[in-house]
Amino acid sequence: MKDLLNSILELLEASLYEPIRLEAALANLTEKNLNLFSWIVLIPSALSISVGATYLSPPYTSGSMGMIGLAFLANLSMISILPMILGAVIDFHAQKKQRTGNVHFSYNLCRFGMAIFTFFTPLAILLRETGLTGGIGYFLILIFLIGYYVMILSRGIQYIYDLKTSDAVRFAVTAATLSGAFPFVFYFYISGSILHLIL
Repeated sequence: MKDLLNSILELLEASLYEPIRLEAALANLTEKNLNLFSWIVLIPSALSISVGATYLSPPYTSGSMGMIGLAFLANLSMISILPMILGAVIDFHAQKKQRTGNVHFSYNLCRFGMAIFTFFTPLAILLRETGLTGGIGYFLILIFLIGYYVMILSRGIQYIYDLKTSDAVRFAVTAATLSGAFPFVFYFYISGSILHLIL
């Protein structure tokens, strides 16, 4: 158990603070362990977003727990799929710049970087104490965490693909923007399909 915890902490530290060590951290782990570790990271992150969003929206009713559960499933599906899209988009842009492809590395950087969203609920508690609740508080926290996530990605991308800082930031912002558009595209597609069936 102690070795498992140390491996997770080493991987998170490398992903969030020292991407230069991420390659060594990944080399010591099997794909099975990587998948297990990713769920250990993604589940608390999704739960934190769900609980924090509900905490920012008083009053609380008996339906609040159901809302947390539903939001948890939605957030978990979103943050488990998004790193795949992000990793692929980043790698595609890097290869356009004549860099060697390394989609496995960029995917794991994106996947374990999602750990930053575990801070959603603590930030929601702080924000609620200042009186910022509801949608304004939710979007302020989300913008801050997404900005921090993009910064983590840009540092990792800079190391992985040996890019200039400006290129790495541009790649990270472009990838996050394109990936963020996917849920809306699917939403409009599903809405359009349902309306087409009804009408």
